[in-house]
Amino acid sequence: MPLEHAEDKVLCARMLTELEKVNDEVKAATPELHEEGGVGKMIMAFHKFGVDHNATVQQFGRYPHRNDVMGRESTPEEVEYLKTANRYGQ
Repeated sequence: MPLEHAEDKVLCARMLTELEKVNDEVKAATPELHEEGGVGKMIMAFHKFGVDHNATVQQFGRYPHRNDVMGRESTPEEVEYLKTANRYGQ
């Protein structure tokens, strides 16, 4: 979770790699837990959210939905993005 929420392109991308490693390790070590509907499904759900988070950080270098609370000015591109973006509950 800290990697997923970091406003750092390298760390956010690393999060996807780490989730893939965890998925592979769980699948190899305990395939019965990895079956559909099990741990593998949960890991892949985290991966899906991670892909979305990573795309935002790769595009903007930060999470634009945090700008107001962080006292940052939004760029025109961020303003447009925020009109339809997933704000992750914020």
